[in-house]
Amino acid sequence: MNKSITTKKLFTKKRLLISIPILVILSPLIIFGVYSLIVSPILDKIDHDKFKTLDTQMQSLYAKIKTASNGAEDWKYSAVCSANYTGDFTTGTYDCISSISTEKTISSLKELTDMHDKYYSITNSSNIFDQTPSNSFKSAGDFSKEFNVSIATKDYAENITKTQCTYDILLNQTESNTTHRNSSYMLGSPIIDGVGASLISIRCDSTARKSWYKTVKTTSNLIP
Repeated sequence: MNKSITTKKLFTKKRLLISIPILVILSPLIIFGVYSLIVSPILDKIDHDKFKTLDTQMQSLYAKIKTASNGAEDWKYSAVCSANYTGDFTTGTYDCISSISTEKTISSLKELTDMHDKYYSITNSSNIFDQTPSNSFKSAGDFSKEFNVSIATKDYAENITKTQCTYDILLNQTESNTTHRNSSYMLGSPIIDGVGASLISIRCDSTARKSWYKTVKTTSNLIP
């Protein structure tokens, strides 16, 4: 009787010792399976909804800006994503942006300040953004004081998704007057021939699990 019990205990112990390394080997596969089948789809849904909400919010601001413009400026809206890289290899994540922007050739400081006053006011009072006291309005290159190469900017956070967004207004030389062989493109440089290229952009940018918008090669430009 005792021999039979001892034999069973030894057999059970042997089976347990065999099972431990098998469980060690299978555990990563089990975890990966659970993540792939249950966790990953949930995270994808949350991420998708975030960028869907951001797009909806920015589309509402775009509609207000288009109405205020009444065709005076050619405003455009873009929502695009590009793959993130480490060296030559993709990371599996995407840089996704939503951008409201316009470009216009102007010939006076008043044109620049008029556009800024109109569209900055709409952006800064928009209910899609949180107002953060630490995010102050910044400018460089004698913006709004001289008809020079200059820029002004302010950072925001979209109030539902908390995505970081930036308002930028830039005055630069026209393409024909911009060259890297001189300093005409440097901040503070007078606009050549009295004709400059203005750009206004309200851009939101965040890392995504997938390409929830149209996929492009790069989102590095202010206007994708």
